[in-house]
Amino acid sequence: MYETAGAAVRFRLGRYFALSPIYQFVATQYYPGIHTRENRLSINGVVSVPIKWLVLGGMAISVSRCRLLFAWDEAYYDRIPPAWSRNRFAAGGGKRLNSKLAIDLYFLKQNAHYSRPRNINAIGVTFRIQLDRPIHHLP
Repeated sequence: MYETAGAAVRFRLGRYFALSPIYQFVATQYYPGIHTRENRLSINGVVSVPIKWLVLGGMAISVSRCRLLFAWDEAYYDRIPPAWSRNRFAAGGGKRLNSKLAIDLYFLKQNAHYSRPRNINAIGVTFRIQLDRPIHHLP
């Protein structure tokens, strides 16, 4: 069993760049009676550049003003052992529910070589809550 939940906040620093601190809680149970719990903190830098009707942003490609479809891919490299250890690909769609709330639904596929769980097929849901102004990239 692999469960995860988290939260992130995005701070815009100019027209095309943003910083996003992230908290994530992960609970796993690979074997009966053996539970692990992790609290993870990270920070992402995100560059979003509109190119005609597409938006290239960080890891995602989406249609400008219409986050109906999007896709992203993450590749992980570990120093020990020195190898590309994991790849995650996701594709899905999103919908603005009102001026402050949007939802994304996506399919995620993970292939891993050295970490557990090795291969994952998952359905993900992300709720986007705008705290100060309307969400700029959703319809």
